[in-house]
Amino acid sequence: MVERRNEDLTDGLDRLRRHASTAARRPLAPFCDELLAGMLTADNDDDTALVALRLSVP
Repeated sequence: MVERRNEDLTDGLDRLRRHASTAARRPLAPFCDELLAGMLTADNDDDTALVALRLSVP
């Protein structure tokens, strides 16, 4: 999700941070859907894996 040809990895991590912070308060499934929609390009032909975990703070 963060790696793209001809782009620095830091740019991809910054993009991930922006998309994640925008959707962070949503329930987990919509959060993941929104993150994938925002991060993947239309011509993505690479395998993508996303593991998400939300911890409850007492």
